Amino acid sequence: MKYAKITLLISLAGLILSMNACKKESLHHANIWIPSAFSPNYDGQNDTFGPSVYELEYTDYSMTIIQDGVEVFKTKDLAEQWNGIGRNGNRCPIGCYLYEIRFKFKDNTEDDRVGAVMLID
Repeated sequence: MKYAKITLLISLAGLILSMNACKKESLHHANIWIPSAFSPNYDGQNDTFGPSVYELEYTDYSMTIIQDGVEVFKTKDLAEQWNGIGRNGNRCPIGCYLYEIRFKFKDNTEDDRVGAVMLID
């Protein structure tokens, strides 16, 4: 079994906490790319946030976006990406948002990604 050391950064009220964990390395890891920022300014470039996948056979997927402990977006459809609009229908403010992205694959392995994305103008 291969294990990789990962570092998770969580921003809570301006504090940054670092947590180290050991997690089984997914064979699918290289086929998933997650951007670190996006700009939903409707210029046709980087207007949405979500993972890009390459030759990935998955059976289940979910993505949740959180800011200040409040869920602002959730989907179970890989084709649906976050456009910076919150659950209230308003554009979310510029800032750092946490994401949790989960994949379950046909070989019964799972890949959970937790990280931060910057919404910029």
